[in-house]
Amino acid sequence: MEPLRKALREGLRRLGKHIACVGLPNVDESTFRSFVLAALIEQCPTAKCQLEWHTYDMLTQIGGENALIEFKFYVFRRTRHLDESDGPWKGNAGVQNQRETRACIKKLSVRQYRPIHHKYLILAYENKLPAHSKLKNSFDEAYGVDGFFFKEEDVHRLIGPVESIQCEGKGLDRLTCEFIRIHQ
Repeated sequence: MEPLRKALREGLRRLGKHIACVGLPNVDESTFRSFVLAALIEQCPTAKCQLEWHTYDMLTQIGGENALIEFKFYVFRRTRHLDESDGPWKGNAGVQNQRETRACIKKLSVRQYRPIHHKYLILAYENKLPAHSKLKNSFDEAYGVDGFFFKEEDVHRLIGPVESIQCEGKGLDRLTCEFIRIHQ
């Protein structure tokens, strides 16, 4: 689904400008999804899109084909106390995020609605551990092309090719985006 790939690249470009303004820790999944949606509608004016369609993040209808899309966006965040001192880190590539991603893949793999022609997970994550953090696992070690998460049997059998979308531009050097087709 080339229109979606193009929109994803453009959405990432726009996200980079936003990150340069507000910082990566202040960006979330819904912001990312909105940039991709706007880029898709601009590039493909005949596309019909719905956010939060049933239990899915997005339904797109382009050229007579329906696609369900889920987004996952993981970054490290350092919380701050009211006195501006450092609080705990949030966003480790731990069990909770892996469980959420696995549930997302399994949800997409189920045939609930017909006709659905394509199912995708768009997974964006910060690819480096923050300096001076005591976090143990990076998202890149977990979700990167060679990451352990996608080698787990219950996940591996449900996914098609994992395509890395290049994140180019200011503010995007710490972000990796994977475009993952889910088997029908």
